Amino acid sequence: MFGRRLRDREGRTLDRAFLFFWRGRITVVGISPYSCLKLTGIPQERLSYWKQEICWEQASVPDFQRIGKPPISSRTGVVCHALISHLQPDINCKMLDEWQKLDPASNILLLHGGSREDFDALPDGINAIYIPDKSLRTKDHAREKQQYTGVLRAIAEWLKHHPEVSHVHLAEYDLVPLTANLGLRLIGWMEEQNADLIGSGLSDLTETIHPHYLNFQKDEGVRSFIRGISCREEKQRVLTMLGCTSFWSSDCLKAVAAQALPGSIYLELALPTIAHHLGYRVRPLPEAQQNSITFEGDLLPCLEHYRDTGAWMLHPCKNRW
Repeated sequence: MFGRRLRDREGRTLDRAFLFFWRGRITVVGISPYSCLKLTGIPQERLSYWKQEICWEQASVPDFQRIGKPPISSRTGVVCHALISHLQPDINCKMLDEWQKLDPASNILLLHGGSREDFDALPDGINAIYIPDKSLRTKDHAREKQQYTGVLRAIAEWLKHHPEVSHVHLAEYDLVPLTANLGLRLIGWMEEQNADLIGSGLSDLTETIHPHYLNFQKDEGVRSFIRGISCREEKQRVLTMLGCTSFWSSDCLKAVAAQALPGSIYLELALPTIAHHLGYRVRPLPEAQQNSITFEGDLLPCLEHYRDTGAWMLHPCKNRW
């Protein structure tokens, strides 16, 4: 490990980075993409005008109450696992079969973001929607501002014809289910948290040095959009969560899908931030369940290990199917 230790007020190391000071600015180089840190002052026991101390603070996990929404009272419901995939027909069929076997009580919906030819070649009877949205088809997802606008709107339209569905699990193709009845587990946790949206890697980026937040701060169009829809007191709060898995109440998903999103807000900020500002409650997956979900590497060789530990899902496993 290289670089200076970035410590909190108790002296614990949160990360390491190189710090460069020039003309009143601090440049931070080499900080981990997992870190969501902000500078904060250390309270003074004795008033001093000539010397102050600063330290680093880890971003908090969002814990904001619902505003203007009815309380959740039922622990039952019907789940739709909405799977985003660009894979070939035979691979998609294998993936859908595995999901259906593990969660037979749930609906399985394929959201096809690949070629139209591959979509048209799917067997009859497959529950699938073609997504032509160009904002889904990015390579450098964060810099190109990948969005799920077309995906959410397709699901919202599908829900009109399936009013029995109360919850939607939005998952990317390389997320692998490891346990039976995943939908019921997610419903149980969502209602224990009294939440409308749950996800992994959830953080409040507000006032941090995370690059996603700093880029948000520079985009007045996005900031104006958030101010315009927000029912919250703090109208510039920014949340983030991983896009590979998110679990929604149907009402929350439909409300977010109805928004005309600016083209310059990345989906991992857009999904939780918009839900929050519309008054919905956003909470994380159980901490133990987030150990098996990351945004880099390949966890497929460790699949049986994670299954044995009781993990519900595993990501990424790009060659699983």
